[in-house]
Amino acid sequence: VSFGSNINDFPAVQLEKLQSALKQIKYDVVWRQKKTSFSHKNIYISDWIPQNDLLGHPKTKLFVTHCGNNGQFEALFHGVPMLGIPLFGDQHYNSRRMTEKGYGVSLNIENFTPEELIEKIKELIENKTYSEKIKRASEIFHSRPEYPSKKSVKTS
Repeated sequence: VSFGSNINDFPAVQLEKLQSALKQIKYDVVWRQKKTSFSHKNIYISDWIPQNDLLGHPKTKLFVTHCGNNGQFEALFHGVPMLGIPLFGDQHYNSRRMTEKGYGVSLNIENFTPEELIEKIKELIENKTYSEKIKRASEIFHSRPEYPSKKSVKTS
């Protein structure tokens, strides 16, 4: 779970709903969150995580994200389905794109319930359609004939 490096405080109501849902699921959770005294047996909280490395771990099943571009590209690269909870700016567009492509679903930060969050997490992990679609998209992403950085250093 990560809402980016710029989001350090959530309104108490949303934070409480996130905590309530995440402590009820049967999965282990790694959550990048600053300034919290919250803890639970299945949740590891840190103010910094190596997000790309974590998304590349074979046991990672889902990425709960604010739908920032970098995080979405990392999840796409590693083929990890996403649960988008956009907060502002282009995150809403990114969330719609992920949903339309079929490798994620979205929740509205203002009015979701803990039960909805639990249901979406379960759906994304247990319904293999999402992981199949993101893995196929990841294959396409990896199939570029040449990466831009390599192409830019070519000499004529």
